[in-house]
Amino acid sequence: MDVAQLIQTLQDYTLNTSPSLDIGNILNQALQRTLGDATYRLDLGKKADFWTLSNALLVRHNNDLTTMTQPTENDSSLTELIKLARNVAAANPEGQALALNSGILYSLADLIQHHLPRMGDSSTLLVKVSTQAVCNMVTGNNANLDIMWKYWTIEQEPPLWNQVIESNDKDTVTSALVLVSQCIRNSKQRCGALVSTPGGIVYLKAVVKEIERAHTEESNQHFELGYIVINELLKNGYFVDALEALKDSESSVYEVNQHQTVIVKLLDSTLHKHPEITLPLATKDFETLTGLLHSLSNQACQVIDHALTTHRDQQSNLELDKVSLMYTCLVLSLQITNTCLTSSQGQEMKSILLNKGGLQVIIELLRQCERMVDWKDKEASKLGFDYVKREIVKCLGALCYKDKDIQDEIRTLGGIALILNQMKIDDTNPYIREHATVTLRHLLENNSDNQQLIAEMAPMEAVQTDALGEMGLKSSLIDGKVHLERTRK
Repeated sequence: MDVAQLIQTLQDYTLNTSPSLDIGNILNQALQRTLGDATYRLDLGKKADFWTLSNALLVRHNNDLTTMTQPTENDSSLTELIKLARNVAAANPEGQALALNSGILYSLADLIQHHLPRMGDSSTLLVKVSTQAVCNMVTGNNANLDIMWKYWTIEQEPPLWNQVIESNDKDTVTSALVLVSQCIRNSKQRCGALVSTPGGIVYLKAVVKEIERAHTEESNQHFELGYIVINELLKNGYFVDALEALKDSESSVYEVNQHQTVIVKLLDSTLHKHPEITLPLATKDFETLTGLLHSLSNQACQVIDHALTTHRDQQSNLELDKVSLMYTCLVLSLQITNTCLTSSQGQEMKSILLNKGGLQVIIELLRQCERMVDWKDKEASKLGFDYVKREIVKCLGALCYKDKDIQDEIRTLGGIALILNQMKIDDTNPYIREHATVTLRHLLENNSDNQQLIAEMAPMEAVQTDALGEMGLKSSLIDGKVHLERTRK
């Protein structure tokens, strides 16, 4: 059946002049032909009548569902029609324009809305192929994308695609994530709508929730698709806007929640694992990162002080979920800060961090972490703050590198002794000894006052650690020097 015959058949079926037609089989044959005959596929997509008739059938189906009437088209034949529309729209700009003009994009959205609550076998398939069809009708067509993205993020009520992303069918969720990623791809304006419009923010939250859910499943494609969406926001300079969009109502952007932590985590991942991707980090990003680091460091100090003084024997009273979230975001913020400090924009990051009192804050945090080391309950003393000391030491090294004023300020704040305390192996802070060595070298470089302070230091006692005991060694202090001797053969 050629294109003209197929359209005539659709018209007869729509007008109900040929009630005996096996429309499902006819549509399936046409569908199969589109898979191997590109000319047929493109020609069918360029026929306005095909789109008008297809939309008419969808409208009739939606009206039947609305009025609780038995649908004229069964789900099987309707699925074949939508699959056919999906195929003929793919990479077919003229067909995509005709699809938009016919109204079928809106009818497909209505159909999805009708079938989402059912999500049985046939409804699930209809929702999935409809989402795929919508995706093919807009992908690569900026005119369609601009019109439909505005509708989906601002005008449509209630928003639709978050419901699809939150459905429990894996393939359907995949289709919706692909659609969102295609909608914002290579468009700063459409990315902006995702973080600033009512519908866009709802979609963003749904994407982030799916990232959280999928990140533990290595074979799950949803994490990668979600990452593509967030990375597109980051590439277009919307890091701060995403944090603002995801914050809890009435909360500061620095009172981080789980959704915001995902954004921070993906920024850290992009900076570390994909240095080839240039992110347009600007002053507002550095200010937000500094504010985040400042707030989280203060929170961490409060948690440590709480554990050490107020409730030594009541650690269970701490809100451990919030502490864990705060700790995760603190480590990420430190890592991002260190990456920025050693980048081409390091001077701006450094200037903002210092102007906001960041140096004093992280030295105080390092001091509080040292208090945890001395806590008699060694397991409780960790409190989950792995990597924090290492990242602070790295940060101090980056800040004082060839900067005598900062070298002096670190000394004034008592930072040199804290750095010296890190000259040891610490399983919870890998390579901290090596990083402390580098930072100490930066502190001493061309700084006679710091050098003199080190020269005047003398060991006070030799500490017998568990590790030395396990190796059969005993430490002692003789004439200001530490000596080791074997305690067993």
